[in-house]
Amino acid sequence: MFDVLPRVDTKYFNCWKSLIISYLKSQSAPVELLFFNSFERTSEIYSQIILNRKPRWDYVSASCSNEHLKLLNTKLTHYPYNCFQEARETIINRLLSGKPIFITCDMFYLPHKSNHYHQNYVRHLILVGGCLPTESGYTYQIWDDNASGIGDYSLYEYDEKVLELAFNHSEKLISQVEQENFGDQTTSQFKQQFIQWIISYEDDYYLYDFAASQLANHSSNSQNPIFEQLISAFTIVSGSRAVFLKFLRYISQFSTIQALLAESTLQSELLANALLKFRITNRIDIKRFQEKCLLVKSLDMEVIQELKKSLYFLEKKGSLDDAVT
Repeated sequence: MFDVLPRVDTKYFNCWKSLIISYLKSQSAPVELLFFNSFERTSEIYSQIILNRKPRWDYVSASCSNEHLKLLNTKLTHYPYNCFQEARETIINRLLSGKPIFITCDMFYLPHKSNHYHQNYVRHLILVGGCLPTESGYTYQIWDDNASGIGDYSLYEYDEKVLELAFNHSEKLISQVEQENFGDQTTSQFKQQFIQWIISYEDDYYLYDFAASQLANHSSNSQNPIFEQLISAFTIVSGSRAVFLKFLRYISQFSTIQALLAESTLQSELLANALLKFRITNRIDIKRFQEKCLLVKSLDMEVIQELKKSLYFLEKKGSLDDAVT
């Protein structure tokens, strides 16, 4: 297949969505259309990450759902198994026919995941793209990110026993992706979805006020768990804005808003980095952090206001393609 699979996103999507979307991108699918609703509501981020204390990789996003994949003429099907040996024939037959397959696994059993290997049990998804016969069975070619969990997906080769252990200690799911051709109708359908998303979008932007107040109240304790949660929250904010920007660039619309999004992506990343540095050094400029919270809040509000204002042109001219950019 390839030595390296370029990764579409490292901040926003969990391992499932990130890997599948990156694979589809490598197959020339217009995955940017899937990002039409990726501008996450900060109220939802606050609810999941702050109130419910979810880790970042467990964040549930409405972006890139199975229904949206269908609009992209892509079918994602999951098959449960009781063990690797039960799934083995299906895996090998698909690989020998030249079709890759996604399988669940546990990082505890993957040597290249050195941060978790024989240390932590963490569910994961990998892409298996090929198999080579050996005297004892098969060597499998897999694509996965490195131990840090960032960067592109690299090629690793493991014998069957490694893959079997990793699979048997996971959810034991196999996922297959089937694609059809993409046409102009596909883009039009996503543009209509985009319009409906703009109409219904609402947010209270409370996350930014909350972050500013938490730093003021707990500046003497950089190890307060709330700061780790806020790092995750702002990482999702930054990642979702960056991904949404890819959508606007793909449809070549709203150039003014694109500039706002680029700034929002940068500034929200700086908020996450400032808190990360604070946890390490116990030093932070409180006033500057609070000002930056207000800045990102205002950028978010302006993006949505400008998008909603554009509905006037959509309703008047009847097409997103005719909207003023």
